[in-house]
Amino acid sequence: ISPLAPEYMQDHVPTLAAYRVWSATHHIGGAALTIVGLLQLGRWWGRATHRFLGRLYVGLAFLVAIGGASMAFVAPYGGPAEVLPTLVFAGLLLGFTVQGVLCILRGEVEEHRVWMQRSYAVVLGPLLVRLVYMLLWSTGVTSEPEAMVPAFWVGWPVPLIVLEVQRM
Repeated sequence: ISPLAPEYMQDHVPTLAAYRVWSATHHIGGAALTIVGLLQLGRWWGRATHRFLGRLYVGLAFLVAIGGASMAFVAPYGGPAEVLPTLVFAGLLLGFTVQGVLCILRGEVEEHRVWMQRSYAVVLGPLLVRLVYMLLWSTGVTSEPEAMVPAFWVGWPVPLIVLEVQRM
C-alpha cells in the first residue's frame, strides 16, 4: 500500500488491472506523449526530426485521448462525475492537435505553433491534476476518490490559462 494514495492503490489499481490495454494506452502513452512534446519544444532539431516527432506526437495524442476517455467509462476512480471532465479534456487534446496539423498543412507555421502549444498544455494538465488531487485528500478536504473530479477541473485548465495569459 502506498503512503501517497493508499485507497487508490488498494481499491483502484486492481480495477485498472482488469483494463490493462486501456490503462497501458493511457498511462504509458501519456508518459511518451509528455516526453515527445517536450522534445518538440526545442528548436535544435532539423526539419526531418521535427516532422517525425510531430507525427509521433499526433499518433500518441489520439491514443492517449481515446485511452483516457475509455478508462473514464470503464474504470472511473472519481465515479461517474469523472466522465465529463475527461471527455472535455480528451476533446480539447484532439481538437487542438487536429487544428495544429491543419495549420501546418496550410503552411501557417506560427498558427501551427500556437495550436500545438495549446495541445501540449492539455498534455501537461494531468501532472497538475495529480498534485491537486493529493493536496485535496491529504489535507482532509475530501476523501481520495472524491478528490479526483475537482482535481480534474482545477488541474487541467491551469496550464492552458497560463499559456493564454502569457500570450497576451
